[in-house]
Amino acid sequence: MDQENKYIESEPAQLQIAKQEHERETQKEDHTFQLQMQQQQHDHENGLKDKDLGWLGKFFGGEGISSKNITAFICGILLFGVITFSIVIYCHDNNTTLIGQLWDYAIPIITLSLGYLFGKN
Repeated sequence: MDQENKYIESEPAQLQIAKQEHERETQKEDHTFQLQMQQQQHDHENGLKDKDLGWLGKFFGGEGISSKNITAFICGILLFGVITFSIVIYCHDNNTTLIGQLWDYAIPIITLSLGYLFGKN
């Protein structure tokens, strides 16, 4: 009889362990499914956003900031170009009047751009 009692007592413990393992597996599968669904939804939203922006929008940003990004880009290109030309002209010709003329044209454009970028609106 002693062996029968052990068998009867151990059976519910084994059943309980099996139920717990099954519940863990079910929770793990549910969690994995939810993560996959969130990832798919995120990918779908990113795809829609990319279609809305287009290839220029990806580079310059959305509607709210694109004008400022374009202005900053143009200002940076202009500044880089004027500095480069100033260095090249100074090294080859040592012509400071031409460098002065370059900066006379570039500075108003750069300050206007910076005023637009950092202005109130």
